[in-house]
Amino acid sequence: MESIDKTINIRVEYKDLIKGMSESAKRIDTLNDRISELKSGLKGLRAERKAGTIDEEAYNERVAQTTQELAANRAEVKALQSAMRTY
Repeated sequence: MESIDKTINIRVEYKDLIKGMSESAKRIDTLNDRISELKSGLKGLRAERKAGTIDEEAYNERVAQTTQELAANRAEVKALQSAMRTY
């Protein structure tokens, strides 16, 4: 009876582990897509600034917001990758 209980517990934990890894991988993909979008957005902002279609204050504000979001996304990706290594 004890070995059956251990087998059931191992299978349940393994299932949860696989589910957690799958969810983490999907979230990492989503974050990486957003990071790419943000990088493109920064290039666009630089082009707007160079063309003079955006003033310095607005440019600095949007760059700061974008940079902050990039840092947060990168930190989350790093945490998820670390968690996956732990799995």
